[in-house]
Amino acid sequence: MRRNITILFALLSMTFAFGQGKYGKYLSSKKLAMTYKSVKDGDKDDFYQQYYWLVKAEQLKTFPHLKDIKPKVLYEFVKK
Repeated sequence: MRRNITILFALLSMTFAFGQGKYGKYLSSKKLAMTYKSVKDGDKDDFYQQYYWLVKAEQLKTFPHLKDIKPKVLYEFVKK
């Protein structure tokens, strides 16, 4: 039992450590674009990368056979 709890804690901490970054909470390119004015110069590269991934995921959503797949799954697919 203790081993299971330790493994669970390790997985959760890795998820938070290697999460989606500062802009990972946005799953819509339109919502992310609204935050553009508040982005600092040092964070511009992360912002543009996140925006690119979101746009690519939204383009995949236009295909009929991918229509029912959740946006988060498509985002993770594009990101990998």
